[in-house]
Amino acid sequence: MYYCAIDAKTPLWAKGIAFGALAYFISPIDAIPDALIGLGFTDDAAIIAAGVRAIAGQVTDEHRQKSEAFFEQETL
Repeated sequence: MYYCAIDAKTPLWAKGIAFGALAYFISPIDAIPDALIGLGFTDDAAIIAAGVRAIAGQVTDEHRQKSEAFFEQETL
């Protein structure tokens, strides 16, 4: 989602959805507080899932490759 959002070729509406979902995920203010064990991250997961589904048509193979390369990096 991140690599799609920062791509200049991605439409503005898709960038808004992606950045909005990512901002909600890292925001300390949630509909369901994260401190509630078992329930706290369900709203975060739902927002991310909805965002991914909404922009799925805008995510390219290049975005996927960049994401995979990021997660395959070795940590020092």
